[in-house]
Amino acid sequence: MVPTPAGFRMSPRHRLDALTGLRFLAAAAVALAHLPNLHADASLGPTVRRVLAEGGAGVPFFFILSGFVLAYSYHDGLARPTRGELARYAVSRFARIGPVYLLSVVLIALWPVGPVPAGTAAVAANLLLVQAWPPLAEPVVCLNPVAWSLSVEAFFYVCLPVLLWAAGRRPTAGPGVLAVLAVAAWLVPAGVVLWHSANLGPWSLYVCGLCPAVRLGEFAVGLLLGLGFVRAGGPGAAPPGRRVRLAWTAFEVAAVVLVAVLVFRSHRVPFLLRWNGYYTPALALVVAVFARQRGLLSGLMAARVPVFLGEVSFALFLLHVFVFVHLGRWFGPGRFGSMAQSAVLLAAAVLLSAVVYRCYEAPVRSWLVGLGRPQRKSKETGLLTRLRFGHRAGNVG
Repeated sequence: MVPTPAGFRMSPRHRLDALTGLRFLAAAAVALAHLPNLHADASLGPTVRRVLAEGGAGVPFFFILSGFVLAYSYHDGLARPTRGELARYAVSRFARIGPVYLLSVVLIALWPVGPVPAGTAAVAANLLLVQAWPPLAEPVVCLNPVAWSLSVEAFFYVCLPVLLWAAGRRPTAGPGVLAVLAVAAWLVPAGVVLWHSANLGPWSLYVCGLCPAVRLGEFAVGLLLGLGFVRAGGPGAAPPGRRVRLAWTAFEVAAVVLVAVLVFRSHRVPFLLRWNGYYTPALALVVAVFARQRGLLSGLMAARVPVFLGEVSFALFLLHVFVFVHLGRWFGPGRFGSMAQSAVLLAAAVLLSAVVYRCYEAPVRSWLVGLGRPQRKSKETGLLTRLRFGHRAGNVG
């Protein structure tokens, strides 16, 4: 799941609100794919069930979005990082993912949703968010099963300072060069996945789906496009005219339609390639186009309700399985039907996530980021600190 860069403040005109709204749609797609009985409902028809099952495409979207947002947020501070910059970056990353993740671990440890880990090594791997790093099955499936993607994301966080430092040594590389590098960052891991696509053994499943080094390609695509976005001037400052808005709306519609076409044709693509590589170009196009926030669709996704839902989507991603398993035992499909059960489970997961965000995630994050701020020696330096490392997180991804 893609976290927002805690501790980073953007002026209102530079907030990438449309990407926040899209983040909720991706989290909801993943949740739909995990509903316990909806995919077995024959009344929906095979095409609908197959489309619902493709909600896992939300995960590569999160990885691409993460690279884009973090490049946009930290391209300057981490290009030539000081110890202070690195310390603040580390605190902000923990503040963003740590509180809700630890809450999910506690809840699932008390009320398990899957296999209970057999040893302390698996528990330690989950607590340290490295469960997806080694090619071992037990640490990945124990406790919160969806957290494997957060473990991959943690690997990206470790790599980000090095990647932005390397990019900072080539400040003259323009958007065109960066776009070409993004294509290469997609093709290399996609080639690895295609090579393994005929084999669904444990090793191929790990390499293509879980291995952070292979999935780094998706993150690098987003990062390179994010750097190109920054070097091209970022989001437009002035509201677009009518013709410009219509043109960008057409681009946004085309990007969304491309994703929809890929989803409907996904049954013709090997499973492993759908997991990693197949959707990458189309999802990257969606991120790059909607980040401009110039069309009608991006304006809709930047509205107040989609943005709020995007802010609660991280909790939704981590807690929906917990809700589905335990509430689903009481609210069974035999009594209410799979459609009614799915609606109630999804609504309950969103409601719980909103409460967690308001009452726990946002305040704890602000407190942790405050601990990582430099000491204010005067009113003037305090003002500069607040402007640069404000307590409110930019809501971009």
